[in-house]
Amino acid sequence: DLRMMASFPRKGLSKETLVYYEVLDWAYPRASYLDVRLMGILEPWDFAKVGPFDPAMQEGDFRVVSVDASTKDQVVIDKLALDVAGNDAEVVLGLNKKSIRTWARKARKHKDGLVMVPVYFVDRPASDSREGEQVRIAVNGQTGRAAAVVFSDKRETHVVAPLNPNVMLSSESTVHATSIEVKYVKSPFLYQIVRHGGGEQPRQVAAAEGSYREEKPKRRGLLGALFGK
Repeated sequence: DLRMMASFPRKGLSKETLVYYEVLDWAYPRASYLDVRLMGILEPWDFAKVGPFDPAMQEGDFRVVSVDASTKDQVVIDKLALDVAGNDAEVVLGLNKKSIRTWARKARKHKDGLVMVPVYFVDRPASDSREGEQVRIAVNGQTGRAAAVVFSDKRETHVVAPLNPNVMLSSESTVHATSIEVKYVKSPFLYQIVRHGGGEQPRQVAAAEGSYREEKPKRRGLLGALFGK
């Protein structure tokens, strides 16, 4: 489970806007063999039934990706959590995700902290005659949800396909509670709700809509090396 608080600049007398987030049954990859940010947008995952791995399931070009000890969990969690904070605030509350001032998060592990999930993955290199663009496509093997990341020196595009409306998920699947704006008040209440994002109730990531997001390229640095870009 993931809980976060983020601060955004605000016009007027108030100096900042505080936003609170909750994501239940949130999963993050512990292997950098596949694109980490791409794995982060394949939600929802369903953890109602967890069992031992059966080698008989292997068929065709099948690989078991082991935990990558070279990348620390905290680095991956921070990267994906920041994406969640910025994107949810922009979509639900109309805030600019690039204007986050400060943020803090807390991730709580479940008793089954390490679980294998099925993913179909295609990596098309930039050298494959696509004007310098590299394309990575992944499909959630539980739900069939597909997502892609296309990046080059000019832009980075994230595409998430709509989820099949016939997919049935259990109560143990990934849920994003609708982001809420809060303000600090004196004890014992600590924080008070200012507004719910879009006036909505908590929603499940299984919503049928897809998404399209394009971002400006980032300079290649340490994180770029870690996340394969």
